[in-house]
Amino acid sequence: METRTRYCFDLDGVLANFHDCFSDLVERKCGVVIPRDDSYPDKYNWYEAYTPDGHKAWQHIRKNPDWWRLLTPLIGETDIANLYRLQKKGDVLVITARSLCPGFISQEWMEDYIGGIPVISVDHWEDKVPLLLELKPRLYMDDHIPTLEALATAGVTGDLVCADWPYTNASRFKRMTTSECIRRYVR
Repeated sequence: METRTRYCFDLDGVLANFHDCFSDLVERKCGVVIPRDDSYPDKYNWYEAYTPDGHKAWQHIRKNPDWWRLLTPLIGETDIANLYRLQKKGDVLVITARSLCPGFISQEWMEDYIGGIPVISVDHWEDKVPLLLELKPRLYMDDHIPTLEALATAGVTGDLVCADWPYTNASRFKRMTTSECIRRYVR
């Protein structure tokens, strides 16, 4: 039996704009202002530079899992259409590690904003490694460098692409915006 080519994407920071929504929440809960200039966000847990009380935002999310529905997409209509074109070449999957988010909310977010692309939810980013080793994707895109490093170390043979954010500047992986990545693989 022949396996279809798989193209896999992380959700937050790749397809969903976690950064702005979380920054808004940190500002509300912690009473700080987070500048959103060309270097934003400059590190993965950027909010730690502005407040020691970031846990208040996480507590809010824990109590209000529907918060995840507020995230806006990072891609537009053309990119969404290209994802569907990519599905003609192989399986498109989203793999997310949202420990505070019920899996059905992630799937509903995809359906509401992007369409019926399957979402696989794991509890921790490290749980993506055995899953992606089994899936053997042609492409995996993430904004979390430790995930990409762990996948490379484990021997994932597909292309590992890092989402283009200021905090990924030091990545040894090819960096692209999500739009660039989708366009490249849909050709």
